[in-house]
Amino acid sequence: MLFKYIACKAGGDVVTGTMEASTEQRAEELLWQSELTILSLKRKTKIPSVRDLLPTFFGVKRDDVINFNRDMATLLGAGIAIIPTLVMLHERTTKASMKNLIRDLWISVETGSSFSDACAKHPTVFSPFYLRLTKVGEEVGNLEQMLQQIGIQMSKEAEIMGKVRSALTYPAFVLAVAFVAVVALVTFVVPAMSGLFEQFGGDLPLLTRIIVASFGVTYYMKLLA
Repeated sequence: MLFKYIACKAGGDVVTGTMEASTEQRAEELLWQSELTILSLKRKTKIPSVRDLLPTFFGVKRDDVINFNRDMATLLGAGIAIIPTLVMLHERTTKASMKNLIRDLWISVETGSSFSDACAKHPTVFSPFYLRLTKVGEEVGNLEQMLQQIGIQMSKEAEIMGKVRSALTYPAFVLAVAFVAVVALVTFVVPAMSGLFEQFGGDLPLLTRIIVASFGVTYYMKLLA
């Protein structure tokens, strides 16, 4: 949650600002810890941005999760607790969708959820495979090692998907060009040539007439007749 506060410093100076906290009580605690006397504390309503309205275009991508997973494993492996790790990643992240995701994970863990349960609240981001392995990692006490294994697996999957997309790009391009060429031929060239056939007292071949009719250009042929 985002809170807007007005507070007073020890010297009497009044300061204003915003802060993120899981609850209003937690926000008060953080302000008191900063040696600020609270004058006003209100939850700030966030106006939906274009990113919020169009999550498909601005949402969390696979590469974002891979990078997040790698950073999590590194920091946890260095002996940093999970909440400070999430706070650090939240502060370092610049992409809005990832920042929101990490903030939600941080708040969930801070309020008592396990990391795997926090991730489970975002099924469009974290796969069942990811959730199962993180839960196992928590149960056996080696979450950072499990995150490393997940990262390796996700990187391999991303590499395979990249190769598949590359392999399909050229055939898809060829099919698209061929389709456009056929449409242009049937829509413009064949109707124009039909006039020549009629001038010489002939008709278009049956197969050609069927193809032209299937593209809905009979009307144009009549106009050009």
